[in-house]
Amino acid sequence: MTSETGPSLWQQRTPMFKAFTHHMASLLEYGGVRSDLRPAVRKGPDQALAANRHILRWAHNEGADYADLLNWRRVRETLLLTAGLMAHFPKSTTLAERWERHRRQASDTPRRPRLDLGLALAEADRKDGKTPGGSSPDKMTPREKRLLQLCRSDRDRLPRHLFTVLSYLHGQQSPLPEWSQLAIDIEHRLRAPDAVARRWQESYLRRPPWRSTRA
Repeated sequence: MTSETGPSLWQQRTPMFKAFTHHMASLLEYGGVRSDLRPAVRKGPDQALAANRHILRWAHNEGADYADLLNWRRVRETLLLTAGLMAHFPKSTTLAERWERHRRQASDTPRRPRLDLGLALAEADRKDGKTPGGSSPDKMTPREKRLLQLCRSDRDRLPRHLFTVLSYLHGQQSPLPEWSQLAIDIEHRLRAPDAVARRWQESYLRRPPWRSTRA
């Protein structure tokens, strides 16, 4: 669906997922919505009926392109899984909040990093006094092992592994990835899993702008 003023929100992945996660964050203020969405993590897109209702209402309002059936199925699966994960951790701090604090305090205009799962696990390592990537080439930190397991997971196991990693970060009181970035990565991973796995690994090893060279 393309309007006279340009592509619709539905055709622009990043703005679409940002709009969706912002909308979901407001809906999750309602306990009943959280209960509807949580099963989407363990049920398939065609079984999480209560969660699907919220997804379809939002998608219809945003002009979902149902004509491209394969594309719609992949996007719907992404929206359901993202919403389900958000429902399990509605009050958790994310890397987006960490980035905003740094941006406001920075003297220049820093480049925004990918606020993804790789960076979230690296920050958990640093918080624990560990160096992301381990102290030697033949040793991995427990969090890097979790990342490697996640990168190797197939489509059917991805929801469970994502939930396990986010539960671990939440339990460690460490920031979760930015929700919109997670949605982007999930959708891309359903198309090109190896590319997303490489990006997560790169983010894990890359120092974020709020860390000095001495941190």
